[in-house]
Amino acid sequence: MTKNKMADVRDYLVQALEDLSDPNADADKMARTIERAKTISTVAGTYVQTVKVEIDARRLADEIGVMPVAFDTPPALPRHDEPSGNVSTLPNRGGRR
Repeated sequence: MTKNKMADVRDYLVQALEDLSDPNADADKMARTIERAKTISTVAGTYVQTVKVEIDARRLADEIGVMPVAFDTPPALPRHDEPSGNVSTLPNRGGRR
């Protein structure tokens, strides 16, 4: 199963912290653990920044009613006032089109 949620990133970071605090690790194992933790930290930071950009894009889409072309359009959800199965576009909240 793919682990690609923010909770999974948090789990990897916490596991790296736990590995770094292992009092029984020898010098060689600790050196490998430190390098692995650095890599995990770098990748996690990139992932978090990417998620922030996606959130900003979705906020922009909500404001202007259009999803920027560079991002996949999220699946539309049925509106509460429409029968199930019908979907609507993003509402225009006073932004420009």
